[in-house]
Amino acid sequence: MRFSRNLLSKSPAKRSARAALLECNEGARRTLCGLGIAAALLTASCGASSVPPIEKHHIHGVIQSLDAKDHTATIKHQKIEGFMDAMTMEFPVKSDKEFTALRVGETIDGTVFVQDTNFWVGEIQEVKH
Repeated sequence: MRFSRNLLSKSPAKRSARAALLECNEGARRTLCGLGIAAALLTASCGASSVPPIEKHHIHGVIQSLDAKDHTATIKHQKIEGFMDAMTMEFPVKSDKEFTALRVGETIDGTVFVQDTNFWVGEIQEVKH
């Protein structure tokens, strides 16, 4: 910060004004610095917990149908331990390569990925009979 020549003179009154200005600036710097550190810590702590972990569950089943528009496979699967009972349901398939390799009627093994309320199937392998 630049000070006017009047504040830099040696007179006692002007030195007091200069000291008051410097003191005010130092206090403001400390306050801003403290607020900056607090904001950084808050952002870091919030960012660390904002991404839920991804759970992985083994799936074994038979492809019943494929929906290319929605990129889903309807799979009649066995019980998925720790996730759901045996049933037939649609699973999103994120990988284009895996989706295009699927065929109705084939038996597959794969992984159901679960993150918060989202789930999808991947790591799909055809089971040879």
